[in-house]
Amino acid sequence: MQELENGGPPGLGPDEHRRLARVLLAAARERRPVEPLSAGYPQLNVADARRIRDSALADRLAEGERLAGAVASPGRAGEPRLAWLTNTMVLSDVKVPLAGLIDPYVEPRLALRIMRPLADPIASVAELVRASRGLRLCLEVVDTRYAPGPVTAADEIADNCGTAKVFVAGDTAAPGAEVLADGAIDSLVMLAACVARRQGGLEPGTLLVAPLHGVAGR
Repeated sequence: MQELENGGPPGLGPDEHRRLARVLLAAARERRPVEPLSAGYPQLNVADARRIRDSALADRLAEGERLAGAVASPGRAGEPRLAWLTNTMVLSDVKVPLAGLIDPYVEPRLALRIMRPLADPIASVAELVRASRGLRLCLEVVDTRYAPGPVTAADEIADNCGTAKVFVAGDTAAPGAEVLADGAIDSLVMLAACVARRQGGLEPGTLLVAPLHGVAGR
C-alpha cells in the first residue's frame, strides 16, 4: 500500500515548504497554535503537505534528533496518512510531559517494534513480523498545532497528523492481535516501506504504529 497521493504537482515552492514547516515547529516549541495553513494558502494540497511534513522532520534531524519510526493515522476518508516519529517523541513511561504540548488527547494504537535489521525493500509481511516481537498495545498523544477552524486533509498531513508522542505499553502481546484488521496490517507494511526507503532499511528499535482497527486501503 502506498501513502495517499493526490496525483497532482505541489501548489507551493520549496522555499514555502521549508518556511511553513518552521512555522509549525515554532508553534509546537512555543505552545502557540497557528491558523491552519490552508487559510493563508488555499492552493495547499497533499503534495505540499508531505513536503512540509518531511521538511520539519529534516530540521529536527539536523538539530540532533533521530528517526525512530512512523505512525499510520486514519484520515477522514479512511486512507492511511504517515506521521514521522523521532526519538524525542517516544515516551519511556506513561507520564506525558504536558509542558511541551498545546491541547493533547490520547488514542489507542497497535505498535510493532523491529528487533533485528531489515534491508530495503521489505520482502513480505512475514519477514516484518519475524523481525519483531509481535504487536503491542500503544498510546498515541495527538496534539494539533492549529487553532480552532476548518482544517483540510493537507493541513493535517503537514502537521504530521498531530502526532506528538507515543508510549508502547510493556512487552505483552496485544490481546486479539491474531484477528487484526487487514487495513492495520497494510498500514504497518506501508510504514515499514516508507521508513526503510528513507534510511535504507529498518534498524533495531524502529517503531511502527498503526490504528487499532485498521484503515481502509485506497
